[in-house]
Amino acid sequence: MEIMRGNNSIIQKKKINLTKLPLYDDEKVRVAIQLLRKQIDDSFVSHFDYISYALKAIKDTNIKVSSYIKNSGCISTCKKLKAKLRQIGLDTYYVSCKANGFSNPAGDLLVKEAHVFLVYPSIRNNKLYFTIFDPGFRLDNIIQFYDKQDSSEVVYLTEGKTKAIYCGDFHYPYRLTVNRQINYKHQISSANIQWEFNPYYQTMNIMEFNKQLYQVMFCLKLMNYPKDINKYICIRSKILEKVIEIYTPYKNQTLFYDDLFLLTKKQLKNIFEQYFITAGLETKQLNDFIRNLFLLLHHTDLYINKVVNPKVIDDYRLGNSLNR
Repeated sequence: MEIMRGNNSIIQKKKINLTKLPLYDDEKVRVAIQLLRKQIDDSFVSHFDYISYALKAIKDTNIKVSSYIKNSGCISTCKKLKAKLRQIGLDTYYVSCKANGFSNPAGDLLVKEAHVFLVYPSIRNNKLYFTIFDPGFRLDNIIQFYDKQDSSEVVYLTEGKTKAIYCGDFHYPYRLTVNRQINYKHQISSANIQWEFNPYYQTMNIMEFNKQLYQVMFCLKLMNYPKDINKYICIRSKILEKVIEIYTPYKNQTLFYDDLFLLTKKQLKNIFEQYFITAGLETKQLNDFIRNLFLLLHHTDLYINKVVNPKVIDDYRLGNSLNR
């Protein structure tokens, strides 16, 4: 199956062979849930890593995609969890979902699909049985359902619920619903998320899939997900507004590109270093961030013109932006 995006790139999918599946293994799944939760706790996202890749790729079309996927978000966390699940004998595959609030309306229409999670197919009670692992959205409970049936409701964020619903559509026979989300300030809010997906097909070339998402991202983020809320940090770079916003439980700060542009890398590091120390992040993570931020400050227009799709920019100018 092939799905064409608005920029003529292709999402490639391969039908899963469901005739030779393992029997559902309760013990392995119990271990897998612990691995899922640890992966969520250890997650670190930095869209800023993409900046150096993108600017180099503008000059050199032979730059490899693998150089920027490390901390991209749902795909990078799935990639890490997939390897850990394989070690305990659970083979999973990537399943991508129809875009729903990933970008603005123009961006969602352009990329077609945005979110990614892992699916483990098995045979349980002589029936085809699917298990979803979604570390990218920090679903610390698994979602499970028999073929062509709904899942049970699963608790999410204490008061929230998530559920997989069978709707029978050819391209997207299932819908995963979530009624809560965490925003950039680490506040829980109501949501109406509905990700349509097809568990019978795995998404191929996942790194190329990831690369295409940046064309609809008008806000680059750096975030961690610590158990200790006092170590939480979110840095948002709103590239079209040319502003940096820093959110922590103890301090918020807004910085403007025009002011930061005048600073050296050392001076930039002096601004952000204590934030990273308090968050328990590594020196390398700080240095990578400063290097990429410096590049963005000095090549903002080039990045916007070469990476962000014009339709997304136009839609943003009309007021269609996200507050998450």
